[in-house]
Amino acid sequence: TPVNAEAVRTLFREIQIINGFSDRFMPMVVSSILALNKLKKTEEKLGCKGRWTETLQIGNAGNAITEMGLSLGDLADYAAADEGFRRLLEETERNLHEALMERNDEKGDAYRRFMEQYGFRGPGEIDISRPRYEENPTPIIHQILAMSDHKEPGSHRREYEEKNEKAVKAGEELIEEIRSKLGERAARKARRQLAKYQAYYPFREHFKYFWMKRYIEARRLLLRIGETMTEKGQISCREDIMHLHMKEVYEALQSDADLHELVDGRRQEFERVSRLTPPRIITCEGEVLMGSVSREDIPEGALAGVGVSPGTVEGIARVVLDPNEASIAEGEILVAPFTDPGWTPLFVNAEAVVTEIGGMLTHGAVVAR
Repeated sequence: TPVNAEAVRTLFREIQIINGFSDRFMPMVVSSILALNKLKKTEEKLGCKGRWTETLQIGNAGNAITEMGLSLGDLADYAAADEGFRRLLEETERNLHEALMERNDEKGDAYRRFMEQYGFRGPGEIDISRPRYEENPTPIIHQILAMSDHKEPGSHRREYEEKNEKAVKAGEELIEEIRSKLGERAARKARRQLAKYQAYYPFREHFKYFWMKRYIEARRLLLRIGETMTEKGQISCREDIMHLHMKEVYEALQSDADLHELVDGRRQEFERVSRLTPPRIITCEGEVLMGSVSREDIPEGALAGVGVSPGTVEGIARVVLDPNEASIAEGEILVAPFTDPGWTPLFVNAEAVVTEIGGMLTHGAVVAR
């Protein structure tokens, strides 16, 4: 697309297409959630709350984000087995991304595949102004190195298969228990719900995956327009375009307007707002609800929360505020204010994940399970 006012129209149409993705994916996601809830209710009727459905949820076959972790594990295997490749990853003096993309061997092939499949993702990716892995692969490199320490080759894929096998087995055991206690008809109904859950639940992450895959095209076009405006002297650098409204960009491409002062003011306001702490709850009417967690029956010093997966873990708690500047060693507990798919590389080594914000169906809970 030529970089002119028409490019902004193209960008607007691209974003309109992206906004329609939820209409395609959400019905499938909701259907899988309803199917799981029905299985849970049947399980409760048997007097075995959570016995099989908790294990059922650790299966992640077909989950786009889990598969991203597998690709990282493959790269970590190369780093663990090849000291020369590991030393290359530890270099800071040159453009490491370019060196890896140009490497003509199986390691280069694996890195290029990763970038092709996941390079358009990154921390805070819903914000189109945030850089992607293809622009800043530093967090990916750091996590590959962290994962390669004491790594047994192929262990990440074996663990993945074992979890999926456990989940499938749990589903079959639940159906058999329903058949023996509630009869064949109830078992057939449960089998349909199980099939629906297994088929549609992976789409929980597919929605975001394809959204971001389309989003990167919009970001690339935005940055190209930003380069043109920089060359015209309207802004200082291409990233400054992120502080402008689409209408302002459209008008600027047809004029020589100086936007430096406008951008500087908005950058300062953005930085000010970024330092604010948002309230935990804002209702659809704009009301901010205040409250505190009940400390009843909670030991002194303990943190109250909601468990989204069974189990007990002990280890070093690694507090991470920015995934671009941190890595997680094997066995550590990731503690974060929240997570999104851009945090996924940190999940591979983490023994457990604790977030301030989340629930059963948020990204962190789904991928951690």
